[in-house]
Amino acid sequence: MSDRDFPVLNLEDSITAEPPVLIMTKLILSEALRRNASEIRIMFDGEQSDISLHFVVEQRPVKGIAPPIMMYTALCNLLCQRASIAYYEKGPDNGTLKTANPESRWTMESVDLQRGFQLLRH
Repeated sequence: MSDRDFPVLNLEDSITAEPPVLIMTKLILSEALRRNASEIRIMFDGEQSDISLHFVVEQRPVKGIAPPIMMYTALCNLLCQRASIAYYEKGPDNGTLKTANPESRWTMESVDLQRGFQLLRH
């Protein structure tokens, strides 16, 4: 696959005039890169109406500040779009997304997008 197959998410672009979900996405990815995380886990517990965010650093989960509950669907949709995953599909799925400034590449995986997903850094 060539680099142009994956939409690039530029983490250095100004965030002042961007939608809140794009700002949140950039902040999560930037924080993962700052911490040198190998994985990002975002889980939604529909019963508890709670979102959890963990960065995996040196094989240990480190809790991050989770996005507001109302942003879960938009955040998941945006990342799915960037990873070329059909958000509405049921069952397991995966895709790859890239960032620029700094450059990184992540595989997005999920068994059920309604319940959560993880991003694995290449």
